[in-house]
Amino acid sequence: MVQALLQMALVICIPLITLCSTWDVKVVMTLTFVQFALFFLTFWWELARWLDSWLLDVLYNSDTHSSWNLAGIQNTQDDVN
Repeated sequence: MVQALLQMALVICIPLITLCSTWDVKVVMTLTFVQFALFFLTFWWELARWLDSWLLDVLYNSDTHSSWNLAGIQNTQDDVN
């Protein structure tokens, strides 16, 4: 929600900023990079969400973390020779 509001505020302010800066190349390039960074931020949020779910899935969907194996004592891998 905050990211969407920031993107909206930037899009609204771009014409005002470019007019006040008299179309200075440095200001236009800065606005371009800021807008790209705001759009690319979505990728980082999704990557963090995916990594978090994947790590939790890897940690807690194994046999050592079942409700019947409280301390990891019943390890079936130890019996296989």
